[in-house]
Amino acid sequence: MSITREVERTKYLYRKEQWLYFRMADGKLVPLPADTESREFARTYDACLRTRKALDKPAAPPKFARPKAAHVVAMQGTVRAAAAIYKGTTHYLEELRDTTRAAYDSVLTQMIDNIGDTLMADYVDVDLIDEYTELVSARRVVEKEINGKVRKVKMGGKAVARMHLLVLTELWKACRRQPEFNIKKVPNPFRDATRPYKKAKNPAQPWSEDAQRLFIDTAPDNLVLGVLLLRYFGQRGSDAVKVLWKEFVSRTEIVAGKKVVRWGILVAPQKGDDPEPEFLELPAILADALLAARETRGAAETILVNRWGQPWTGARGLGQAIRLHLIKVGLAAKGVKTIHMHGLRKNAAIMAADTDFGIDGIKTITLHRSDEMAKYYAEKRNRERLRSKVVARINEMVAEEQTPRPRKRAGLRVVR
Repeated sequence: MSITREVERTKYLYRKEQWLYFRMADGKLVPLPADTESREFARTYDACLRTRKALDKPAAPPKFARPKAAHVVAMQGTVRAAAAIYKGTTHYLEELRDTTRAAYDSVLTQMIDNIGDTLMADYVDVDLIDEYTELVSARRVVEKEINGKVRKVKMGGKAVARMHLLVLTELWKACRRQPEFNIKKVPNPFRDATRPYKKAKNPAQPWSEDAQRLFIDTAPDNLVLGVLLLRYFGQRGSDAVKVLWKEFVSRTEIVAGKKVVRWGILVAPQKGDDPEPEFLELPAILADALLAARETRGAAETILVNRWGQPWTGARGLGQAIRLHLIKVGLAAKGVKTIHMHGLRKNAAIMAADTDFGIDGIKTITLHRSDEMAKYYAEKRNRERLRSKVVARINEMVAEEQTPRPRKRAGLRVVR
């Protein structure tokens, strides 16, 4: 469309005597060149027209703030008050990952809805903890509004119940020093609470002596060292791959007038206020293997390395390498759940149970926080040993029954 035709039919122009103006939306007049055929007029007019049309657009509707939930005043000493304190701690604000913090927020919301007004001190009663755990672990379907639509959402489960116990443990730690909670000198009851676990379809099995011997005889040196560390150090694979050479240290003691050197690994405590690492002494077979490996692979930062001499990025890589060698030597098969890396931890627990030092003896090797798993290993091993004794006695009894007894000759009686 030509500028002349635009001028003739436009409603934005205003002419006063020899002057020509462009009328803006607010009534302001912008002077235009008198010559409507000039380039200067076209450039100024087009600029004013764009500005006018932009101002003529209807304004966007105002954005109202989302309604906030009514503020609930938390009573002193309750779970709701403990949650408010925990959300201001360094652990919640800085140490948690964003995804973990989001999961904790969801748990805290459910927790406040269920037991928000319950006193933290009441949970010294273990039965109350078990009751809440059973409530959370119950599977149920709940209707929720998501993006404007009502959807059915599955909630509950044993994993959710374990997460609730974990968050309650953190709440207890965050508020135990606050006088209004009255729990300063009370041990954390959630730490040793019974945690519901779903029965594993294919639980990890301990390795047999023959399997261990075959693996050690045929595997590369880096995998042999990994198996020995898992077998005799007793830690999970995720912890074993993080052990550094600088944490492998010795301590000298005088025993019966003789100097004894003990080798172990320093492990930093995960709980408590004592920052000093704990010295975990190692069996001689593992200590000798580590001393030999340090001569050749001590330049690496971590004790366990891959075939290129680099630290494992995680336990998954070590586990896959061990499983591939198990398949190679015929101890495992593709697509079949057989022995794997975590079974070596059970070997360590079983060996600790055979020392007859009880639950505490097992925990010194496996470093379980609660007595639950250590008690499981101890009771299972005791049942196995007792059954072996019972079966041996049954075999002896059966053998005695099947042994032919010598027949006695009938005595001759003289008849008179």
